[in-house]
Amino acid sequence: TNLQIISVENLSEPQVTCVRYSQDFKTLAAGTGIGIGNLVKARPIFLFDAKSHRVIKQLKGDGGATTALFFSNDGQYLFSGHNSGRRIIQMWNLGDSRNQEFKSTFSAVSVAGYADIAVDEKNQLILATTDDHSVEIFDLVTRERISKKGRAKIRHVRKLQYNAKVIFPLNGGNNFLVGGFDKSIVYIFNKEKRGITGYFHSIDNEWAVVAADGRMDGS
Repeated sequence: TNLQIISVENLSEPQVTCVRYSQDFKTLAAGTGIGIGNLVKARPIFLFDAKSHRVIKQLKGDGGATTALFFSNDGQYLFSGHNSGRRIIQMWNLGDSRNQEFKSTFSAVSVAGYADIAVDEKNQLILATTDDHSVEIFDLVTRERISKKGRAKIRHVRKLQYNAKVIFPLNGGNNFLVGGFDKSIVYIFNKEKRGITGYFHSIDNEWAVVAADGRMDGS
C-alpha cells in the first residue's frame, strides 16, 4: 500500500499530544500542551475539517497537556482528558463550546494523566484509564458519587494489575475492552454491572476468556 502525506499543519504549539477522529470521520481533534502540570498555561484543542484540513473550531484546554480525546457517537460532544494541576476530564458541547468538568480523585502528580477515554452511545457513562493503573467511571445521568474523596462525582472501579491504556467500546458501549501494552491481557468492563466482569488473554496464537464468576473458554 502506498502512503502519502495529504496535509501538514503547524499549530504553533509546543507539541501535539493526542489526536482523535469523530465517529463519522468528518472531524479531527488535536490536543496540545506540555505535560508538566499547571506550571504551563492552558493550551488549545483544535478541531479540523477532515476534508478541507482547515481548523473549524478552537477550544481552550486545561493547563499542562491534553492527553486523551473522544467524540460522542452523535457528534454533539467532545471529551478531553488532561494532565494538569487539577487532573480533569472536560465534556465540550460542540454546538456552543461550553464545557463541564469532572475532577479525578487521584493524585495530580502523574506522568501522563489520562491514557484514554470512551463513552457509550447514549452519553450516559464515561470510562477513563489513567497512568497509575486505575479505571475511573463517571455517570453522566445520576452524577453518581461513590468516592468519598473530594467533590468528584466519580467512581473508582479498581487499580488494575497491569498498566491499562486503551479502551474500545462494544455493543453500543454496554461493554468496553480495556487493554494495555505490557501484558497480554484485556479487561472486559460491563456498563450495567459497573465493573470488570471478565478477562481476555492472548499469547502465541492461543487465547482464553475468563469471566469474573469463574466461567471460561479458550483454545
